[in-house]
This record gives sequence, C-alpha cells and structure tokens, in this order.
Amino acid sequence: MGLRKTQIALTNYPYHKCSLDFTLHSMEKLGIKTIEFVCCEPHFYFEDVTEADTKELMKKLEEKGFTIICLTAPTMEYPMNLASENIMTRTKTVKYLVDAIQYAEKLHAPIVSFNMGQAPLDADTEAAWTRAKEAVAYLVSVAESFGVRIALYVTGSRKSSLLDSVEKAKRLKKEIPSGSLGFVADTVYLDKMALEPETFIRELGLENIFLVHFADCKSGALHLAPGEGNLDLEKCLKSFERAGYEGYVSLNMRGSRDPYVYEEQPERCMKNGLEWLLAHLSDGC
Repeated sequence: MGLRKTQIALTNYPYHKCSLDFTLHSMEKLGIKTIEFVCCEPHFYFEDVTEADTKELMKKLEEKGFTIICLTAPTMEYPMNLASENIMTRTKTVKYLVDAIQYAEKLHAPIVSFNMGQAPLDADTEAAWTRAKEAVAYLVSVAESFGVRIALYVTGSRKSSLLDSVEKAKRLKKEIPSGSLGFVADTVYLDKMALEPETFIRELGLENIFLVHFADCKSGALHLAPGEGNLDLEKCLKSFERAGYEGYVSLNMRGSRDPYVYEEQPERCMKNGLEWLLAHLSDGC
C-alpha cells in the first residue's frame, strides 16, 4: 500500500509573517486537519505566552478541527544550542526544550522535534558531542515522563548540526537507547547525504523514524514546495513506501524562496505543495 492522504501534515512556518488567525484560516481552507506546529512568533513562541494564551490556542485548534502531530521548537540559530561551550546558552536551551515538551503534552502533540546542536568548525567536535548528548539524554528522560517522543534532524551538514550523518544518528541511538528518541527523515537533507529514504530508514530502523519532512530543493538546503525544485520526489515517495513508512509526511517549506517569496504568499506555497503531493499519493484526488 502506498502513502495516503491521511498521512499528510501541513506546517505553519511559511506563515510566520502572518497572524495566527490568518494562518489557521488559510490552512483550514486547504482541507488537511493535521499540523506540524512550529512555535514561532507571532503564532505561539512558548517563552512569551501565558496559560490564557495556551487555552486560547487550544480553543482555536479545536474549533477548526486541527490536530498537532508534532511541535517543533526552532533551535538551529542562536541563542539556542545544546552543544554550546557556554553553560548559560546550554542551560537556556535545555529549559526552552523542557518547556517545549511540557507544551507538547498540553497541546496533545505526541512528538517534539529540534536540532541536536552545532559546534564551531574549528572546535573539538567530540567535546561538543558529549555536551549535546548529555543534554539530549536528559531531555529524553523528561519526554518519557510526559509521554512525548523526541525527533532529531539528521542534516548532512556539520555546520548546521553535530548529527550530520546516519552513522552519527546510529551512534546516538546506541548511547541513548530509548524508544522515545528518534529522527526526522527530511527529503532535502537525504539528498544532501546522497541517501535513498529506504536506505536511511533501514539503517536507523523503521521504528525510529518519527516524522518525514517532505520538500523540494534546487541546491544546498533550501526547502521548496514539492514540484518547485529538481529533486526526484516521485522516486522518494516510492522509496518511503517500500520501506513501509506509515507515519506523517509534513510539507516542510521554510523562508523566502524562488520562484516567488513564500513569506509573502504562504498560502500559494502550501497549496502548490499540497496539490503536488495529493496528485502523487495512491489515494490522492
């Protein structure tokens, strides 16, 4: 059986220059009720919200019939870095991610995704790995207590993450052998690592792939709407199907990209990606 429409999730990140109400209304029109919710300003940056804000968000989601399948905590830019030599930065990042786990439980989101952290290119990578691993181990223990799972990005680039290869991901699972720790399979990063989805999943274990980020690209790590880049995404879909993947596929497009500015036309971006994906799924229509 191929991937199905019920496995599609939208994401609010292309709408991060729009209000929450506009974003939810726009995604509602697209007809998909599952969301990977990126906790960004002005939607819901949980370091700056109150309990009343949380209840209001839950009310709005319920009214529109939305379900959050993953809460994403942005950690790929300063001041968030689990591998930092600066103890203040690491402590702040750990607290931020504990908050993310707690909000995931409140919002009934089963997964929290984030980046393991990065080190300067001239730094001692092994020391940075030890710092980040200890932080992730602690966060996994917190996630276990809240009934939440953690999904980390495997990026294929040392400048963006210590978790830059499937070998590093396998090492992390060996050092933190918890069923609450898994990974995101991102089509752009898989292309960067020259890995088929089927190979990535076989190497890490199907049970350890908690989410798929589905996007196109033309070069580098740009995340374009499916059909707007040059990746062979039809081949990717077939590879996920052969691997037996049955989790969510999140349309993960980020930032201002050509052939138009996603931040200025987020609904166009999301609609284009969704239409491409629906047209290529086994039950798409």
